[in-house]
Amino acid sequence: MSKKRSSKVPTQDSFRGENAADYTSARWMERIQKASTRRALDLLVDERIGGAIDDDDTRDGIVLDAGCGNGFSTEMILERGFKVVVGIDISPDMLALRHLPNPVILADMGRLPFRNGTFFVVISISAMNFLSQELDDPTKARMIYDRFAKQLNEIMVPGGRGVIEFYPKTPSELEIITKTFGSRAGFQGFLVIDKPGTRKEQKFLIFRK
Repeated sequence: MSKKRSSKVPTQDSFRGENAADYTSARWMERIQKASTRRALDLLVDERIGGAIDDDDTRDGIVLDAGCGNGFSTEMILERGFKVVVGIDISPDMLALRHLPNPVILADMGRLPFRNGTFFVVISISAMNFLSQELDDPTKARMIYDRFAKQLNEIMVPGGRGVIEFYPKTPSELEIITKTFGSRAGFQGFLVIDKPGTRKEQKFLIFRK
């Protein structure tokens, strides 16, 4: 018997304990996460952020999967030909369910524990919105996203690029995020909205350092 989809908005607790195992075994969630990652990888070669990636960069460039969870997104990144993928996630229960050999780090993606100039690519699927999920203060939300964008800029190599799929709570939060990932953080950034105005609407930030 298939499990019913939850109508509740996911929280960080949705990825801990038994919830982590439920997430991993949900075939519909796997399909959604992998489809979102494939779309993000297609956007990674958008002409606005540099177009096709050289084979050398695909082979040697390090990819950060921010909010990697149990590895649905990482699997798609590896299948696309990237050889070195590092995952980071705050949930030990999700990381424990991984089946992939790539390195992972248990840490808060809001406080990235990496050296400057490490990553050529950053991919994040359905994770960034957790940074401000429990905040109602727009000023605090802006500070969090400013810090996150600044950290990404620091850990990326010159010419590095990224795609972040996210779900802002409000139009004002969307504005905060899009402004943050523009020139203010040192990025050339764009917002892409798929299926706008529908139940399946998705938002992606694409950016280049």
